Amino acid sequence: MDTSKEYVKMCKELPDNFINLAKDRTGLYLGGVRIYEQDRLQEMLIDHRMVIGSDIFTLVYGIYSFAEDNRNLNNKPVLPFHSMEQLWLAFVMKEKFNKIWNGKDWKGLNG
Repeated sequence: MDTSKEYVKMCKELPDNFINLAKDRTGLYLGGVRIYEQDRLQEMLIDHRMVIGSDIFTLVYGIYSFAEDNRNLNNKPVLPFHSMEQLWLAFVMKEKFNKIWNGKDWKGLNG
């Protein structure tokens, strides 16, 4: 479980309606900020993907493609993902809200 300052900041900056994606609204809080475990993040997308007719393989391929898309030629992450929780949180935000983490806050892909 990622309890780093960076991950707590990513969680703190989530939109207010992000919690609506969680089946289980209980969880771990650090400094008053709800942080999300990797399995909870995956559940958010499994339900989403199943609704549109995809399977678990498609979800795994989706996270792989997302990670690959965020690498530069030197095989170093362009965005600051230092844990699986950070990577999955960023993937959920892209899939559900069309936003990416810029190191400070969540920014829309179209603006």
